[in-house]
Amino acid sequence: MTGPAGGALGVMAGGYAAGAVLALLAPSQRAARLVTAVGAAAGCLGDLAAALSVWLDGRPIAVSFPGLVAAAGGFVIDLDPLGALFLALVAVVGLLAALYGASDTAALEGNIVPDFPLCNKSFNQSYSGNDL
Repeated sequence: MTGPAGGALGVMAGGYAAGAVLALLAPSQRAARLVTAVGAAAGCLGDLAAALSVWLDGRPIAVSFPGLVAAAGGFVIDLDPLGALFLALVAVVGLLAALYGASDTAALEGNIVPDFPLCNKSFNQSYSGNDL
């Protein structure tokens, strides 16, 4: 897929993937928190751009990956105007959550146990006490 819709979906996928990968490689908790927020915000903006592209063109977007799950016939992403509405709603909430989450998790800096970082970060962020 080319054009604005293809670019928007590329920004979406790239933002989410870059935020996830760079957070794992970040040298500090603060850097991981910030790069995750930037990646999530970029992904959400890509979502909104894809939704706007569908609404303004009036045509659905279809992106196919025939080799992704080749045994099942491939993988297709299809975005019609109704799907674009729901994508935009999720993107707006996700964008707000990314911005809020970056500032809210700053209080947890230094309290995250380094063992099993992926698991412990999520558990510690859901913990409401201050006695870590």
